[in-house]
Amino acid sequence: MVRTEFHVHTNASHDSLMGGSALLRMCKKKGIDCVAITDHNEIEGAMAVKPLLEDNGVHVIVGEEVFTSEGEIIGLWLSERIEPGLTPDQTVSEIRRQGGFVCVPHPYDEKRYMTVLAREALFRIAFDVDCIETHNGRNVDARFDDEQEAAYAQAAAINPDIRRVIGCDAHCPFEIGRNVVVTES
Repeated sequence: MVRTEFHVHTNASHDSLMGGSALLRMCKKKGIDCVAITDHNEIEGAMAVKPLLEDNGVHVIVGEEVFTSEGEIIGLWLSERIEPGLTPDQTVSEIRRQGGFVCVPHPYDEKRYMTVLAREALFRIAFDVDCIETHNGRNVDARFDDEQEAAYAQAAAINPDIRRVIGCDAHCPFEIGRNVVVTES
């Protein structure tokens, strides 16, 4: 079994307090095997902590939570930073150019309405989306999960290959381990 924490921020994000040592300590304490680091508009944080984590048995997926012209999209398995402010379509193209994976984070959260990807944009890019967060660890209201599930269902009606994912959205150490995805490999 592989225990993965998706959608994690390091102190390379403007709103995160988590350094590499603290992230490693919590991954070890919580039995996390893999972590997808998705700093805001940045991959340098993931690249910087990757050697430390991987030398200690925690696999790192390099990602970026990109602020597009219509809300946020996460690219996973990236090798280059994606410029913020592009359209969602351009952002998806950049993720794909790198061989990456497209994830829509927190598709509904009225507290984060400025960063939620516009529904129209989600439907426009639905054929190119690999997964949608149907649960985000920083949601302040459980009904947001219901709304996120509804957004997933609408997008999945367009693209039945879209998968659900649970996003931790950790910005500080105590949030690690609360929303683990367990897979067979």
